[in-house]
Amino acid sequence: MKNGKQISTPKRVLRFLAWMMLGGMVGGVIGFVMGSYDFKGLLRGIPVDTIFWFTRPVLILLSILTAYFLWQTRRSHAQFIAAEAMDDDLVDELYPKTFRYLEYATILYNIVASMIVFNLLLGIKFIIGRESAALVFSMFDLLFVPIMVVEQIVIFKTTQKLRNYKLSAFPTVNEVKDYMYSLDEGEKQANFEQAFVIQFNLNQRLLPALYIVVFFIEIVTQTQQLVAYAVILTIHVFINLMQYQMVRRYFK
Repeated sequence: MKNGKQISTPKRVLRFLAWMMLGGMVGGVIGFVMGSYDFKGLLRGIPVDTIFWFTRPVLILLSILTAYFLWQTRRSHAQFIAAEAMDDDLVDELYPKTFRYLEYATILYNIVASMIVFNLLLGIKFIIGRESAALVFSMFDLLFVPIMVVEQIVIFKTTQKLRNYKLSAFPTVNEVKDYMYSLDEGEKQANFEQAFVIQFNLNQRLLPALYIVVFFIEIVTQTQQLVAYAVILTIHVFINLMQYQMVRRYFK
């Protein structure tokens, strides 16, 4: 039986007790504050414009950084091609740098796309009159949609150029799997390990923590957060049900 790096039982107990004490302290502080002040409806009263004052500057900054890393990717790749037949040391330096810039750009783009959707949905106003209804969008946030589309096209074109692999703009699951298997062994292994870590943290840490956050929001606002609980539960169940495919495929 293989034994990995494991924490001893006393340390596990101490860590569990530490988290319990921390949770008790946080709960005590929240209870004291709620007993001293009237916070009912606080979260519901946060103006949307106040949220936009935070998300929009971040969105602009991340969009600029995405474009910057894409430019650096293409620049490093051009230097890599030029040095390929002359300087092996420079090639060894430029190869990881080029793909590091590409991955940075891809990560930032995914965050930008998520924030654009968040801002668009948050800024929608559905106005119902006596004889008509209107759906109002924020024009400022709509301007980011073509930027998102352009950056997506550039990322896919750059990926195809660097990896010499044709990937569609809206790939299917099978296409992404084929793309993953086309990577070199080291990068493939790193992606598999990171996918496991992400799944573990979602399943064992982030989603349980979100239950606690929603619970405290429910206490503070004195409202039933049924939709929030349902969304978290759906994600939690989906992650675990998808494991069935792995079990069926590898444990026949």
